[in-house]
Amino acid sequence: GGMYNMAQDQNNINNFALLQKAITSSRQYTPKQRDILNLFLNIEVNDLVQITPLELTESLNTSRATVYLGLSRLEEDGLIQNLSQKGRHFNVYRLNKTKLNDFLTVYQKKQSFLKKTDKFT
Repeated sequence: GGMYNMAQDQNNINNFALLQKAITSSRQYTPKQRDILNLFLNIEVNDLVQITPLELTESLNTSRATVYLGLSRLEEDGLIQNLSQKGRHFNVYRLNKTKLNDFLTVYQKKQSFLKKTDKFT
């Protein structure tokens, strides 16, 4: 809750673009796992993602098995949390913003370090 903060929202949008870059360039995850994360970032509302398994497999153009493997890997790493309830036809996931921000920080540190070391190569 709290007051709506335009500046913070703009900040989130800037971070969003960076975060997508960080995810895309990550060696930590397979391309499909990165696709899942990027998809979730694009459709999240208040850190929550509501999606059916079919929507997932169709939008990622992959098998259910690959999707579930990807999801469980992201869950293990704490980037997402599965809040889905039995008997519902859609799944609900929460994005862990703290973890995602750590992800971003690591990326930014690497970027600036690599830029510095570039000068010597």
